[in-house]
Amino acid sequence: MAGHTDLAGKRPVRLNWRDFPHFTARDFVCPCGCGRAEMDPLFMQRLQRLRGRLGFALPVSGGFRCPAHDARSGPGRRGGPHTTGRAAHVAVSGMQAYRLLALATELEFSGIGIRQRGPVRHIHLDMLASAPGWPRPVLWVRYPDPAG
Repeated sequence: MAGHTDLAGKRPVRLNWRDFPHFTARDFVCPCGCGRAEMDPLFMQRLQRLRGRLGFALPVSGGFRCPAHDARSGPGRRGGPHTTGRAAHVAVSGMQAYRLLALATELEFSGIGIRQRGPVRHIHLDMLASAPGWPRPVLWVRYPDPAG
């Protein structure tokens, strides 16, 4: 199902992917093979607005993660931002990454993670609310493990 629950968590909301001409459900499908791409409509609207204002492609390198896949992504992982449908990784670097960062803060993405070293370069964007121990907005830089 390519949908998400409403903000109260009660009704399933189905995305009309035609509303997001620069993205497809395939861009956001969970990598485990379950086929789920349950993205939040408000997150997708903001991502579409970002793409439109930047004027260049935003290749999605990570989108929705089902809870089972998220748990396998790292020790102690449960309910990471990608399980909410309110997070994505965008594969950009160099000047495009710089421009994306400037506009993403203006558009009030609440979580922005930067990984611009090593073979995997992307910007993490999310729209999560503050929670105990997880204040928002937040910006972080992730460096690859030098051991591999």
